[in-house]
Amino acid sequence: MTSKDNRPTTIMVVGGGKGTFGEHIASALHHQIDREQDAGDVTNWEVVSAGVHAEAERAYDVTWALAQHQGVMQDVRPYHVVYAAGVNITDEDGALHLSASAQLDINALAFLQVAEAFQRVACPGSQLVAISSNSAHIPRSPSLGYCMSKAALSMAVQVLARRWRGEPMVYAYEPGLMNTQATIDSVNRGAYKGAAHRMPGVSSAYGLSAQHVAAMVAKNLLWGGMHLNGALLRVDAGEL
Repeated sequence: MTSKDNRPTTIMVVGGGKGTFGEHIASALHHQIDREQDAGDVTNWEVVSAGVHAEAERAYDVTWALAQHQGVMQDVRPYHVVYAAGVNITDEDGALHLSASAQLDINALAFLQVAEAFQRVACPGSQLVAISSNSAHIPRSPSLGYCMSKAALSMAVQVLARRWRGEPMVYAYEPGLMNTQATIDSVNRGAYKGAAHRMPGVSSAYGLSAQHVAAMVAKNLLWGGMHLNGALLRVDAGEL
């Protein structure tokens, strides 16, 4: 995909610190693009990692005011955006309403600001992809704020998809537990009471392969179509 002035067509991954799912997505995109180039396909994609993490190629704090979001979008002018920013705070860390508020701010409300800013520069065929969680549907007793915020994110995706009618396309992934660095650290320090997940057939205590799920995200970004608009792609081995 090439823009009219022949600049690289940018995929911006928002939130991608070391060991996060966002980093896995950026890596999967680079791998897929390299494969297509090696096969002789004409590609002109550029992947930009954006966020507050040390590895970010573009500084981007999702808690900024809307005008600052708009400034980033006008400057970068991404063709696709992946919203992989997020927080997961267990209820034991404070009052329930405070924990829920903090997570709603990052997991859902900040996404809306990114979405509003991106919609102004999006092109026909552009995709806005949110990384939600199957916790949007599965109640987890120590994770009230996380479950609430991911449910809000998933509903926002569906409403925006209908509101914008595919300009841009808006859809989300709802994976189960994945072996990101945060998950590995949590499991190793015994943060979970009992099994960390209930996904039948997934033998790893750390959950799904983040690398494998990220490859799916990358493939759909490069080849996906309107059938994805409004979809909540639940990738969790049938966890209930």
